[in-house]
Amino acid sequence: MSNYRAIATVTETMRSVLEAPVSKVVNSAHAFALRPEEASKNSPCVNVYLYHVAPNAALRNADTPTRDSGGALLRRPRAALDLHYLLSVYGDDADFQPQLILGAVIRTLHVQPLLTRKAIADAILAAKGGLLNDSDLADGETVRLTPLDLTLDELSKLWSVFFQLKYAPSIAYRASVVLIDAEVEATPPLPVRTRNVVVVPNLGPVIDRIASRPAGSTEEPQAGPIRAGHELHLIGSGFGAPDQTRVNLNGTQFDVVSATDTLVTVLLNDPPITNLAPGVTSVQVVREIDFGPPSGKHDAFASNVAAFVLVPTIIAPPLIVLSKVQVKLDVPLAAGRELVLLLNRKSAGAPIALRFATKSVAGADQEIPISGVPAGTYLVRVLVDGAESPLDVDAGGHVTGPELIV
Repeated sequence: MSNYRAIATVTETMRSVLEAPVSKVVNSAHAFALRPEEASKNSPCVNVYLYHVAPNAALRNADTPTRDSGGALLRRPRAALDLHYLLSVYGDDADFQPQLILGAVIRTLHVQPLLTRKAIADAILAAKGGLLNDSDLADGETVRLTPLDLTLDELSKLWSVFFQLKYAPSIAYRASVVLIDAEVEATPPLPVRTRNVVVVPNLGPVIDRIASRPAGSTEEPQAGPIRAGHELHLIGSGFGAPDQTRVNLNGTQFDVVSATDTLVTVLLNDPPITNLAPGVTSVQVVREIDFGPPSGKHDAFASNVAAFVLVPTIIAPPLIVLSKVQVKLDVPLAAGRELVLLLNRKSAGAPIALRFATKSVAGADQEIPISGVPAGTYLVRVLVDGAESPLDVDAGGHVTGPELIV
């Protein structure tokens, strides 16, 4: 960790580290941390200038999340930065002073590319006026210095930001990583009193396909229309025992009739089927794990979300009353749903198919206005938001209803 003085401490440490080497190769040479236009007035010298600050790509999000959904502090926020420095050298070109100083700079930072704790401590002591006395950079992550390979184009663009300033031989370095911590403390959580660990060799439930059959039937489940009162069969893997498994249909929990590792059976009437409605229905299997006292059961795995179409069924013979066809469905509807009546004539003559649309009312009893229907016997179907009611079929495969006589 380090406080807001970290950036200034890195700059001063780099300057301090270079002070002795440059003074050895050129008498009266010093290291400064000034703006380039000011440093050029102090020849011979090397100038350490911070020209760019960027987030560290590897650690910029290492502190997240710092707060919970209620805004309480979870951990101390920390900014991770890379500091880019331009090291420029000045002196008498006739005596090769800039080149001698540059060689000393490169040698020093190549031999010791880290800002050691001793170097940081010495720099803090040397800082004028004690400005860095409270810096704690030495207690945090070690800062590494890496030379940057700037192209001639990049170097010219960099120097172009210094207005009316002559170019000086330079080399760029990146100081990474510099961490700055917020001066706030997170409230420590309550201690853990007990630890319950359960190992389950399972990757969680997966629904591969859905089938159904009438409740109590022994016939093979089919992938055909699924109606209220049917047994819903969820076929897949990783489901678990009945006491560990529950099924959610459109977000409503339904009791599991039976469950094995590959099959879960649900009866579509408990809780009351009024919690569902004709149309596309989502289904998901949730598996619980019992962690024992005092924790008890907790949700551990959730399957993929599968879908099926719950179709309405006409459960009473349709009637015509005052130019309206009355139908009674097995599933109550909410008001305002798209309701369509489909009529197909059975009697001899040219086939007739008619369609009448309206909006549903709340409840199982619905009325659809009709007009211009020729006399005859019609097979009746309804569509509720695209879910089509099935026709009645006898053992021989013949369609027997529902019928409407006009």
